[in-house]
Amino acid sequence: MNIFYISVLVTALGAIAPSIVHAQPAAGDTSLSREQVKQQLKDLRAVGYQPGDWGHYPENIQAAQRQITDGKTGGSQIPHLN
Repeated sequence: MNIFYISVLVTALGAIAPSIVHAQPAAGDTSLSREQVKQQLKDLRAVGYQPGDWGHYPENIQAAQRQITDGKTGGSQIPHLN
């Protein structure tokens, strides 16, 4: 009978675990909005970054980010991406 209760408990914990461990924003979270991410991608593409070019990743995105942070484009700055 104890095995039955243990299996019910394990099943119940397995069912509620995803809601317990659901990611929550940290205090002072500086996450970006969807519009900010879209603008960053637009800025990266404006300096030649191609998201589908996996053969040269991460060099290609790093070069595009350097161009943006060096001010070679009129778009928004992306200083927090490395």
